[in-house]
Amino acid sequence: MLRIAEGKSSTYEQQEAALEGILDLCHQARFIRDSYANLDCRIERSNVFEDICALLSKTAFPVNCPLRSVHLISLEGLLAVLNTLSSMIGPGAGEEDVVMEAGQYYADLWSALVEGREPRPEGSTSSTPDDVTAWVKAVRSEKYLKGRLNIAADHFNRDPKKGFHFLQTYKLLPDPLEAKAVACFLRACPGLHKKIIGTLLGEVHLKSKDKDNFYLEVLQQFTDTFDFTGMKFDGALRLFLESFQLPGEAQKIDRIVNCFGTRYYQQNTTVLRSADATYVLAYSVIMLNTDAHNDQVKQKMTLEQFKRNNRGINDGESLPDDFQEELYNSIVSNAIKLQDSGPGGAGVMSAARWADLRRASLLPRGQLTRRGKGVEAFDRDMFCLIWGPTVAAVSVVL
Repeated sequence: MLRIAEGKSSTYEQQEAALEGILDLCHQARFIRDSYANLDCRIERSNVFEDICALLSKTAFPVNCPLRSVHLISLEGLLAVLNTLSSMIGPGAGEEDVVMEAGQYYADLWSALVEGREPRPEGSTSSTPDDVTAWVKAVRSEKYLKGRLNIAADHFNRDPKKGFHFLQTYKLLPDPLEAKAVACFLRACPGLHKKIIGTLLGEVHLKSKDKDNFYLEVLQQFTDTFDFTGMKFDGALRLFLESFQLPGEAQKIDRIVNCFGTRYYQQNTTVLRSADATYVLAYSVIMLNTDAHNDQVKQKMTLEQFKRNNRGINDGESLPDDFQEELYNSIVSNAIKLQDSGPGGAGVMSAARWADLRRASLLPRGQLTRRGKGVEAFDRDMFCLIWGPTVAAVSVVL
């Protein structure tokens, strides 16, 4: 809805309808608070409240055009948010911000996010679910940390070494680096470029002789963060390969695909009889994907050729015909995205990604926080985000 409301790739009528839908949401107090607490204040989720405020502020200004309905709807949306916040003001809404310093963040943050657990701030001793004060402090800490991670991701995308150093400065990665921590960071941190992730996963040789296998261990730990249990082969391979961009060197691709084969076979021992068979099939599927969706390849691989490539790979036997046919049709009709789609694959939602989100929604971290008490503490935080754009829009439109 936000993309349509922006108006870049939609008609005026579509933009207007999308803005009216957003306006309806802005009148709902529960939506305002819940979206901020459950989305904006979660590291791995989008800033929905902030994005709505930024969008309404942007579309409220007429640029080289007369004042139109979309500008008025956008202004009405900003005013609706302010009105909703004012109607909810209660005790605790005016509390001071929590002052954060380096070293006061979450312990083992990345493992918790990968495993779907709630990360806990360092030094936190309260384990009572009804401790409102501790909950508010934890949510605000995570929101502040989310802002720091945006900077860390920018450093990392420019130079991974500088990114690691920045994260170590804020004690978000151990010093010296540990393979599991780096692997979980690469999997869970939003905003990282897939190409950089793939480059690191394919890396092996380092200057220090005693750490020659560090990134190989990172690759193994990274692969172990995936739960392929019960997933179809092509769905698991899509989920894995869409989390980074495969490097170009054949040797690096071989190591990465080999790790996938081992992990998938450990969790699924139905049709495929060994990790080696899984590895060979994964490599064969990647070749099919490249062949089927490369415009420069005129003679496309047929189903029979695909079966011929896989002959005898399953411990000397061939895979079932129906299994291979289903796999072939899935890849030919729907390509595995092997190219970088921007930071964190922003905006890309594949069937494999949906399956992963469904699994995550069943974990503690995937549950929505619905509290009757404590959420009023964020009213001041939300007001600080909305008042400036609203005043600017009012001064122009009215």
